[in-house]
Amino acid sequence: MQKQDKQSRAIEAVSQFERLPDSALIDLGVIRVLAGNKSRATIYNWMRAGSFPKPAQVPGRTNLWRVGAIRQALGMAPAV
Repeated sequence: MQKQDKQSRAIEAVSQFERLPDSALIDLGVIRVLAGNKSRATIYNWMRAGSFPKPAQVPGRTNLWRVGAIRQALGMAPAV
């Protein structure tokens, strides 16, 4: 059930993604949905290959990425 809750939250965040400022932070679950349900391993392989941004440095938190960097990596237009 916890996995389903995380996925539901990620899908909700994706529905709001266009409204987020480039400086907002999102987690891996949201990124996975945005990238077409790619696996965690695929995302981290892209990072190692240099084709995907590394997470922002946020003390005491899980890995979080800036929305602007994800938009750029996935070829999405920024919010207007």
